[in-house]
Amino acid sequence: MTDEKTVAASSESTPPEAKTASETTKKESASRAGRPNNDRRGGGGRGGDRGRKGRGRGRRNDSRKEEKEFEEELLQIDRVTRVVKGGRRLRFRATVVIGDKKGRVGFGVDKAVEVPQAIQKAVRNAKKNLVRVPMVNGTIPHEVKMKFKSGKVMIMPAKSGTGVIAGGAMRKIADLAGIEDLLGKNIGTNNKITSGKAMMEALKSLKKPLPKKKEEVTS
Repeated sequence: MTDEKTVAASSESTPPEAKTASETTKKESASRAGRPNNDRRGGGGRGGDRGRKGRGRGRRNDSRKEEKEFEEELLQIDRVTRVVKGGRRLRFRATVVIGDKKGRVGFGVDKAVEVPQAIQKAVRNAKKNLVRVPMVNGTIPHEVKMKFKSGKVMIMPAKSGTGVIAGGAMRKIADLAGIEDLLGKNIGTNNKITSGKAMMEALKSLKKPLPKKKEEVTS
C-alpha cells in the first residue's frame, strides 16, 4: 500500500510541461527512425539531384552533322625528303581534289610533317584555287587542248550517256566538277600532279556558249 501511494504521489507531483516535452521527444525519435537517410551521395536530397543532372550533361551527343560544301578526293600521298645541314628532313605531300558536282572544282597540293595535316593544308589550298566549269547538257561546250610542263591534255564534249572516258586525275576532276559526259586523253606524262594541273588549266580555258539568237519571223 505504501508503494502505490508513493507512485501516485510522484505522478501527481510531476508538472504537465515535463510530460509534454517527453512525449514530443518520443515522437521525434520515432519519426527519425522511419525517415530515410538523405545525407548519402546520390540520395533523394538536393545533392543527389545535382549529381544526376551533372552526369547527364556530359553524355549529350548532337546527332546533327554539318553537311560539307565540297566533296574531297585524295589522289595520292608521297613521302618526300629534303637534305639539310643537320640531316634529312622527312615530310608528306598530299594531292587532293575537291568539288561540289555543280560546276565548281579545285586542285591542291601541300606538305606537312604528318599525313592528316598535309591533307588539311591541301584542301585549304584547293579551296583557294577553285574553277567554275561551264557546262551544256552535262558536257563541256567545246574541245580544248592544253599543255602544262611535260603533260598534254585533250578534252572533248560527248553525247549524253557516254560517261566520263578518261583516266587518273582527269577522271576524278571531271566527276567532282559534275561533268557527266566527256572524252579525255592524257599524253606525255603519268604524273598525277602534272596531269591534274594540266586538266585544271584546260577547264579554266573553257568559254561559256553564246546564247542563241531568236530568228525574226518575216511574213
